[in-house]
Amino acid sequence: MEGAKKFYSVADYLELEAHSEQKHEFWDGAIVAMPGGAIPHNTISGNAYFALRAIGKKGCTVFNSDQKIFFEALNHFVYPDVSVVCGPIEVSIQDEQNVCGSYDGGGNPHERYLCGSAGPESPSNQA
Repeated sequence: MEGAKKFYSVADYLELEAHSEQKHEFWDGAIVAMPGGAIPHNTISGNAYFALRAIGKKGCTVFNSDQKIFFEALNHFVYPDVSVVCGPIEVSIQDEQNVCGSYDGGGNPHERYLCGSAGPESPSNQA
């Protein structure tokens, strides 16, 4: 029999992240440890990052997997392998080091934001 799942607050998650050497994502009350990337995964995400930087669309900022994104409508903090923000960068009120993403409610980040993962093992693929 499986035990009851523990739900955490955003404050609990941010406190854990502030003192942890490992990255974690927050999925509406669940804290998920992020695995380290394998060589093929890191190669693909690195190539995607540099390709997007090379495109260099004016007014857009490209972030690597170290940038945490907060989707308030989903109550998710995620570390996509690559993310792009076009226009002003909005930060989360919970933590000013987190970019605030928006979500269209239909399963996709808002058109100002592009977030992606290079591998199926990342929970970020589901946001």
